[in-house]
Amino acid sequence: MVYFGGKPSTGCERCRIRKIKCDQKAGGCANCEKRGYECSGYRNEVDLRFRDESRQVAKKSQDREASRRKASLSRSPLPGSSTALTGPSRRPSEVSEFTHSGKDSASMVKGTATGVELAVIDEDEFFPDPALSEILSPDLDDQASAFFFSNHVLGEWHAPYGENVRSYGMDDALFSTVKTIGLAGISGFSHTSELNIEARKRYLAAIQSVNNAIVFPESAKRDSTLTSIMLLSQIEAIECFTPRSLDAWENHVKGAAAIIKLRGVEKLKAPLEIRLFIQAVSSLIVCCMKTRIHLPEHLFELMDVAGQGMKIDAPGMALLSIANAYHSVCG
Repeated sequence: MVYFGGKPSTGCERCRIRKIKCDQKAGGCANCEKRGYECSGYRNEVDLRFRDESRQVAKKSQDREASRRKASLSRSPLPGSSTALTGPSRRPSEVSEFTHSGKDSASMVKGTATGVELAVIDEDEFFPDPALSEILSPDLDDQASAFFFSNHVLGEWHAPYGENVRSYGMDDALFSTVKTIGLAGISGFSHTSELNIEARKRYLAAIQSVNNAIVFPESAKRDSTLTSIMLLSQIEAIECFTPRSLDAWENHVKGAAAIIKLRGVEKLKAPLEIRLFIQAVSSLIVCCMKTRIHLPEHLFELMDVAGQGMKIDAPGMALLSIANAYHSVCG
């Protein structure tokens, strides 16, 4: 569920506890460094805007079911009587008739509903109108976006899609891709053919949006464009819309390689750009292994530049070593 409170703090844990500003410097904030503490890292603002309320929803459903059972028991005849209640359509102001099975079982007792009819719950008035639930339900795009951010952007060690969205915003290509992956995920969980068909339509629309973005060099070099292409390759590898999905995945990866070449070394300065580059290179290595071809020569110059911006123990350094080893074997 979307969080509508104040803006959540993305600073490290110590700065949040002390309620001081955190500069969120790469590798650890200045406050922790000044006091000799190990910085705990920073929270993702996108993750903080969603809350898992599954337990609360389940509890409400259980409470509602318990109320219904209690109401059903209240409608049952009292011991030693044959109460003739007509159901939830009756009102407390109405007069009820019931036959008492005591000594004078033939006598008819008339009275108000006090003590008897008040226990009967009018479900039509007590429970919300189903039409109201439909009005308050989020539309398909909102559900797809929420599913994507809940399942594909989790924590600081995952792919930098959430950070990319926060830093550069949502353009048409990235937004279409996010909705496609979210809708495909919902379709997979619900096993609904209508949603699967809609996901395929969104997939084609996302491809068209990416094609529109790569027409112009300026938009083709954007981080959001490369992110969109990588996400489209993932959806082909995971969802497999058609028997030729792996071929489509290969085409997406090759397209990402072309975008990397176009971006050049000038797009390997920021940590986010390096992480996005490493993500694309990892898919490209798998693609080259699958097709048994060499890695593009221009890639090694870019990997050298990217390696200069990473720590020696960073996971990306291991990936660069794998790329060099694969190139040596194939060469």
